[in-house]
Amino acid sequence: METQQPLYMGIEIGGTKLQVGVGDGVSTTLYVLERRTVDKNAGAEGILRQLGELVPPLTRRFPVAGIGVGFGGPVDPTAGRVIRSHQVAGWENFAIRDWLRKRTGCPVVVGNDCDCAALAEATLGAGRGKQVVFYVT
Repeated sequence: METQQPLYMGIEIGGTKLQVGVGDGVSTTLYVLERRTVDKNAGAEGILRQLGELVPPLTRRFPVAGIGVGFGGPVDPTAGRVIRSHQVAGWENFAIRDWLRKRTGCPVVVGNDCDCAALAEATLGAGRGKQVVFYVT
């Protein structure tokens, strides 16, 4: 795919669904959005398998300049680690940033999914141009 601007991948890892999208980071237009149901019984390993199937082909198809991960639970954004999931076993102290960087070669940032959604809404959505935005999930 040819584009004049860099593209970015967004990944949402939740307790019931996994979403991977690619967009320009400026508009709300997505070039692709893949959704998968999460099998809680497969734990973190099952979700990582799904990511391993979804992410590398998309980084080959699109010129992804960076990846942002919104995780449904507490994270350490500075270290790029999941602290734990309250819904899916196996995420304790997992280095998701390093795991994705190793598989894609892209820079990766990690945040809590609610924080990421609030930031997106404030910058691209209903909160755009407002001084104060209050976001609840």
